[in-house]
Amino acid sequence: MSIPAYEAAWKVYDIPSHLKFVLVALADFANEDGLCFPSYETIAKRCNINRRMAIYSVKSLVKLGLVKKCKRYLHDTNQTSNYYILTIVKTHTSIRPLW
Repeated sequence: MSIPAYEAAWKVYDIPSHLKFVLVALADFANEDGLCFPSYETIAKRCNINRRMAIYSVKSLVKLGLVKKCKRYLHDTNQTSNYYILTIVKTHTSIRPLW
């Protein structure tokens, strides 16, 4: 867990409570650069919501510009999962794509 990500998530106001809960959950998984890669199932379980609501919530956070969603690929170009960058975290390092 990244303390800066966690603190930044709590400082986001004017969003619905279910989105804030998902944002805080993502911050709980994030490293110091705001990078995390929990599955939708993991997000749903952590937030006590269903998978569809987790997908909708992440999509909404992306639209609001609070999270950037990126796809992770295997070497043979098959998508394996997603990773997320919390744009609310101010970092001094550059995050490179994970491929």
